[in-house]
Amino acid sequence: MPWIIDKIKDLLPNRPFGKTAKDNRVARLIDLEYVVSSANEVFSQIETAINAIPGSPVPYSNVCFVDRVNGNDGTGVINILDRPFLTISAARTAAAALTGISSTNRALVYIRRGEYSNPILTLTNNVDFYCEPGVVFTGTPLIRDNGVAVNSSVYGSLRINSGGSTMPLVLTGASTVTFEFDSIISNAAAFELNIASASNRITITGNYVYSNTLGQGFGCTVRGATNAVVTVRNAFEAIHSVIRTRFFTGNLTFNCPNIRLVAGNIYGGNLKDVLYISDSSSTGNITINGDLINSDPVFYGGVGTALKYRDGIPNNKVRINGNIIGGVTKGTDAQIGANAELQITGNVSSNNSYAVWAYGSGKFLFKNSVIRATNAAHTASAIAVNGTAEVFFKDCYMLNLATDQAVIEINSATSKLVLDGCQGRASGTGVGSLSITTTVGGGLLYVNNSRFNKIINAALTDQYVPSGLIIDPNTQVPNIF
Repeated sequence: MPWIIDKIKDLLPNRPFGKTAKDNRVARLIDLEYVVSSANEVFSQIETAINAIPGSPVPYSNVCFVDRVNGNDGTGVINILDRPFLTISAARTAAAALTGISSTNRALVYIRRGEYSNPILTLTNNVDFYCEPGVVFTGTPLIRDNGVAVNSSVYGSLRINSGGSTMPLVLTGASTVTFEFDSIISNAAAFELNIASASNRITITGNYVYSNTLGQGFGCTVRGATNAVVTVRNAFEAIHSVIRTRFFTGNLTFNCPNIRLVAGNIYGGNLKDVLYISDSSSTGNITINGDLINSDPVFYGGVGTALKYRDGIPNNKVRINGNIIGGVTKGTDAQIGANAELQITGNVSSNNSYAVWAYGSGKFLFKNSVIRATNAAHTASAIAVNGTAEVFFKDCYMLNLATDQAVIEINSATSKLVLDGCQGRASGTGVGSLSITTTVGGGLLYVNNSRFNKIINAALTDQYVPSGLIIDPNTQVPNIF
């Protein structure tokens, strides 16, 4: 950013901001040298920060500085470091009013460290924002595109501590947005992405999110035709429906190692979910790279589930690359449409209910999974197959520690259960302790190279010839993840 230094050098003889100006020419030159030397250090830090913005069109042609302590909206001047604006909104307005800004000639609002109460950050076409380490938004921050299609990004190390019931980040326009942050701690949901037009590209990246879900009942929501990649490096935690999708026809990739439902209850047990997907018009693609974890030890009743994929019979294509830990709720509860798919590559468990409840008319695929129901007092199977669903298990271990209960139950004569390379174990010695049972006197069962410690219900027949089912009392299954 040599242009800034040049501008300040031009200003220094009449307006020094290091030492007092001297009448003596030599003294003025010494003064100038001192100030420029000090300023160069500051500029070097700022230039390094701006150059580190990934993918940004550096150098920016114009920079508006914001300083919570030293700024003044009445005297703020673009491209002059010691004439910062006080508020983000005033700096943005000045940047947006510049003549000639474009996709290749962008402006930057540079936000200096400090606490900004109730800030309004309106995303504006061809204007980006950078937050120094130490920038904190408090109160009720409003980060919005206001339904307008913009190309605008927020870079840096923003921390948000938001109170009230208003979401800090809401995007509804057909925008191209990159939003970077360090942490979001919100009394409401953290963000809403609800974009009608498919011409959008949203990238959200940060380290940690916590949502109390007040006012919404979810930690974040993705709806409409939104196309988004969300990456949270450490954890995303909320006390209700950590991730919620509705009427969703876009593409969502969510990368987070720990997507966690935490203790607390505002809206009842029906919304104690980690991932909740619903509505018949939902046809979008959802990929989750990370674990879905219910860590709340209290069961509040209702139909809360680690993965709840139901209500309105949605038709999304969903892939979970991670473990599903139901805790006191079901691991998965899915009632899906004929065009829906659910693929899970990871382990699934519940210590109070079904690990897997598969219903509807779509396709399910579990690969390389350990599927466990670990409560000895539970009075049902570990896995239930219902409706006209087609449920495939490939190279899976299955375990039910419930006394005298089956590993798998088939509750519909028209559902299809396919086991390939699986091993299962049921506990107890009673008549209900079976590898596979049926509540409807039959069902479509296909078994290839799979071994269980107990017999199957006499009303069931393996459709493969010869049968691939091996009954071996010594069959071992790990009770681990």
